[in-house]
Amino acid sequence: MKKVLFLSFLLLFFLFSCSASPKEMFSKGLSFEKQNNKKEAREIFSKLCNKHKNKEACFHAGQLWADGNAVSKKNAKAVKFYKKACKMNYDNACLKLADMWFTGTGGVYKDVLSSVKFYKKLCDKGNAKGCRGLASVYLKGSSSVPKDLKKAKKLFNQACNLGDMKTCQDLGDTWLKKIDTEKGYENVKKYYGKVCDAKNYKICLKLADLVVSKNTGVDKFDKAQTYYKKACDGGLAKACLVFGNLIIVSFEGDNGLKKSSPYFKQGCEHGSAESCYHYATYIESTGGEKLENLKNVASFYEKACNGGFQGACESMNSAKETLKVKEDAIKAKEEALKAKEEAIRLEEERKKREAEEQKKLEEEQKKLDSQIKEITPKKEDSEDDLDSSEDKGSEDDLDSSEDKGSEDDLDSSEDKGSEDDLDSSEDKGSEDDLDSSKKKKKKKKKDLDKELDDLLEE
Repeated sequence: MKKVLFLSFLLLFFLFSCSASPKEMFSKGLSFEKQNNKKEAREIFSKLCNKHKNKEACFHAGQLWADGNAVSKKNAKAVKFYKKACKMNYDNACLKLADMWFTGTGGVYKDVLSSVKFYKKLCDKGNAKGCRGLASVYLKGSSSVPKDLKKAKKLFNQACNLGDMKTCQDLGDTWLKKIDTEKGYENVKKYYGKVCDAKNYKICLKLADLVVSKNTGVDKFDKAQTYYKKACDGGLAKACLVFGNLIIVSFEGDNGLKKSSPYFKQGCEHGSAESCYHYATYIESTGGEKLENLKNVASFYEKACNGGFQGACESMNSAKETLKVKEDAIKAKEEALKAKEEAIRLEEERKKREAEEQKKLEEEQKKLDSQIKEITPKKEDSEDDLDSSEDKGSEDDLDSSEDKGSEDDLDSSEDKGSEDDLDSSEDKGSEDDLDSSKKKKKKKKKDLDKELDDLLEE
């Protein structure tokens, strides 16, 4: 099964190498190298080196063939590929060969003269590591190359000036042994300063501390602040803390506390528990009783406490109690305000309902007035009809009575012998009819009045 997989890989590799461009092959080789798949990476880089004369591929092939320090076939292949890359002016390969010959490692025998040859070639081209290597040869000396400290010093300085920060730091360390002399102090500042400018923040802090130790009074702050700032901005919590404390010592009262606060805050952010404590103290002394300020005070004291700074936990508890009192007071105030707003809302709703009810009553009153207005003329007409009917009925009764009386008179005149009982009976009957008619009309009028009252009540 393994054999089948290997043959499959070779087939795929052959097809890939035939169709892919050198750039694509190089990227694939780097991918295999990153996966620690040395075998496949070696095949690709070796082909690119031999067939396409790719100097970087030659160097990678040499690294992949290198196998410890023993003299072996693999190391021999590594040297072969390094030499090819060096001949194509790939400086890293030349430097690798020089280091191997100088130390006798990587599967080659020690050959100081060959190392000097390659180091010098690189140094003359402006390669800082080549100058450093050549300086090391003269510093140590050997049977074939005698020690020469003057040349070594010159070459080390050249390497430092060309940008090899390791050499600059070594030079600073060397002069540190003479820090008590003015020359030693100035050279330490010179070489450490270069390393600090190259963003080695530990050296920045080291240099700042040295400057403080060598100066007094305000000079401590003035001459060290640049290095402390770089170290603090570079993420060294200790630099932020030390610089903050230096500011407090250098400036009196609140001014010093204010100037130091940004650095204590930075130190806290970089993990200094003591810086967190000092920053919390600053906020507490200047921020007042605002809620956000109290929250920050409690938060920074808590960070200091969790970071293990002594005394911070007690301050944290006190700050949290103060914060709780403030939050409770704000909450009570908010609830009172909310209750007031609710009362206002309810009152507005009540007024709105009253207005709506009033409007509804007014509309009903208008409707009722309209209905009354429509009914009132009908009532007057009914009364007129009733009066007319009563008048007409009275007249008719009166005419009837008069006519009947005339006839009676005529009958009496003609027939004087009519009986008195008959006349009396007729007169009585006419009076009863008249009373009955009046009663009916009065009842009808009364019924109309009642109907009108009922309607008005509705």
